[in-house]
Amino acid sequence: MANFFDVVVVGGGFGGVCAVVAAARTGAKTLLLERYGFLGGMATAGLVNPFMTYFAGGKQIIEGIFSEILEGLGQRGGLGERGRIFDEELLKLVLDELVLSSGAEIRFHSYLSGVEKKKRLIKSAEFQGKSGAEKFEAQIFVDATGDGDLAALVGCPYEKGRKEDGLAQAMTLCFRVAGVDMDKVPGEDW
Repeated sequence: MANFFDVVVVGGGFGGVCAVVAAARTGAKTLLLERYGFLGGMATAGLVNPFMTYFAGGKQIIEGIFSEILEGLGQRGGLGERGRIFDEELLKLVLDELVLSSGAEIRFHSYLSGVEKKKRLIKSAEFQGKSGAEKFEAQIFVDATGDGDLAALVGCPYEKGRKEDGLAQAMTLCFRVAGVDMDKVPGEDW
């Protein structure tokens, strides 16, 4: 038996969070499904920091729900230098509160495993989680996964890498180092 929602968003990074909050604020019954145990996508799971600039000509050009995220981080002391560096753990908390206060539901540890279509529309999507398989039906499904997993499962065409050889950008490794004696670090740019 499937659970029914007006809007189901797959993926809890920034795009998914903004999509589910915007939908829930219209009064739609919404659900956000996330494969990890927290929101934030690669900003929190992959330590991808800082925010790229959201200013032009001295004016903030990205606002809306993103401004609410910045405000929540700022109130908790989770926003650093020039409003770009953020605390990943506090970001998780801010995103949770934002989604839940919108009236949307969240299911963590939910991995997309299948879809059922009726003609060209998605009828339902199945997820595997800690409690087993769950099926969700919705009028609208939003693919906010980083890799377009939902779109690929329903058969949407896609390209991977460069046309001529299929190569893509190399992986990036983000990490933190602590306990560094900065007086012994060479160079003046530090």
